Amino acid sequence: MTFHEKVAEVLELSPERLEIPLQNIERWLAKKEEPPDRFIEWKSLILKAQSSPQEFNRLLAILRSNTESDLHLKSFTPFHGILTREERRPTILECAFRHSDT
Repeated sequence: MTFHEKVAEVLELSPERLEIPLQNIERWLAKKEEPPDRFIEWKSLILKAQSSPQEFNRLLAILRSNTESDLHLKSFTPFHGILTREERRPTILECAFRHSDT
C-alpha cells in the first residue's frame, strides 16, 4: 500500500484529520512569496472535500489514483503528519520491499 493509499484509508475513518494538511499548507504558504500551484490546488480540493461527500470521495480517488496528473499533484503532498507512526509502518515496509527488488 502506498503512502497516499494509506492516507485515503485513514481519512475514510477520520475525516477530521483533513485539518492537518490544511495547517501544513497554511504554514508553507506563510513562508513563500510565490506558492507553488499545487499548494493552492490541494487547499481547494481539501476544502471542497470537507464540504460535500461527493468532493470527499473525489479527494479519496485522487489519493488512490496512479494517473500521471494525480501522481504529479501528489509529488507535492501536504499530508505529512496525518498518519501515526503505527499507520506509517506498513507503507514504509512496502516501500523498502519494493526498492529491494530493483
